[in-house]
Amino acid sequence: MLQPYAENQDVTVSLAQARQKLDTFERKTMNRNVLTRLRSRSPFHPFLVIRALALMLTALLSVGAITIMVAPLLSRDIAIMISQLDSATSLPLPIAVGMLAGGALLFAFGAHMAALVAGRNAPLLTQEARIHQRLVSDVKRLEAQRAVSARLTPRPPRPRVHAS
Repeated sequence: MLQPYAENQDVTVSLAQARQKLDTFERKTMNRNVLTRLRSRSPFHPFLVIRALALMLTALLSVGAITIMVAPLLSRDIAIMISQLDSATSLPLPIAVGMLAGGALLFAFGAHMAALVAGRNAPLLTQEARIHQRLVSDVKRLEAQRAVSARLTPRPPRPRVHAS
């Protein structure tokens, strides 16, 4: 008679383990492959394009700031021109271009964060969706099995007929 109760306990333990596996998978998947999911959904998503352009602008402005610092060493005419530009502004030109590069980097960071948020809302990748579906079906199967075993009541023992 203890058999159905023992099976119900096994199902309950298995259900708890299956739910924990599903929760762990969802937590891990939530923050992994986020940009890949966004790229697979929309390769030219505006946040990805803005992020790439801002990073290219950051690189270009950084190279420009270094070039402006090195250029006066190469030619006297360039040195005079850069000194005139420096005197016309309140900030030395390499510092101004460097600050623009920093601003572009901050803009790229903002676009990256926005892309991460958009990627979290993107559908799962094919392999991730397959694993997630398997884990969800395991949980549902065990829940159904537990519900059925809870509804079933053990049958009383058959009365023994003795020939007298």
